[in-house]
Amino acid sequence: MPDIKNLELQNVPNMLQLNNAHAAETSLLDTSGMGGLLNMAFYRRGIDQGLTAILIALD
Repeated sequence: MPDIKNLELQNVPNMLQLNNAHAAETSLLDTSGMGGLLNMAFYRRGIDQGLTAILIALD
């Protein structure tokens, strides 16, 4: 079973790499945009510090 952990601002570069590799399905983001989403999220978890998977829930 994968180790799912909280995502923090230091994980933004990893998260950007995953997000922007799938920009057609998500949307292209920069460091500021991803950091902003992370700051607004009430739930933010990931696998491999955001390199393999990310889940961000906004209210």
